[in-house]
Amino acid sequence: MHITTSYQISYDDLRRGMVLAHRRRRRLVWVCAGILVVCAGLMEAGAAFGSEPWFYLFGLWPLTMAVLWAYRLTLGTNRSYRKAMPAFAGTTEVTLTPEAIRIHRDTNTAELAWSLFPKIEDTPDHLFLRQDKRTVTMILKRHLTAEQRAELADFVSSLSLVREAA
Repeated sequence: MHITTSYQISYDDLRRGMVLAHRRRRRLVWVCAGILVVCAGLMEAGAAFGSEPWFYLFGLWPLTMAVLWAYRLTLGTNRSYRKAMPAFAGTTEVTLTPEAIRIHRDTNTAELAWSLFPKIEDTPDHLFLRQDKRTVTMILKRHLTAEQRAELADFVSSLSLVREAA
């Protein structure tokens, strides 16, 4: 296998890919924010119907945390991706071989062995190479031909089978 492709990553590509790559973590944070809103509502209702008016202050904490998390998942995420965009500016050239992945940009070049990534997720539009729960290398598959996609899918599945056997 020797696949070479090049592309220019856009803000939408970066955002869509990273949101997809971190979807489990984002879903967990949204669920926690919802739980905090429910807790805040229950605390405020308890304060309204109870004899302790100072209990309203306790209801502000979970509500504040929920608002901050919601901000982080929406506007904060957009802002952090906009800040990261200059690092991805220009043409990205990706070469995939059985030994390693070579990613070349105008600003840097990296050659990464497949063994560096314990989990590889192959989706129709992206190849996510996960080093850990937070560190993800994303490769766009949009510019690959159907033959290259099939060859890459076969390689990734064989790589996954070898890792499961070990």
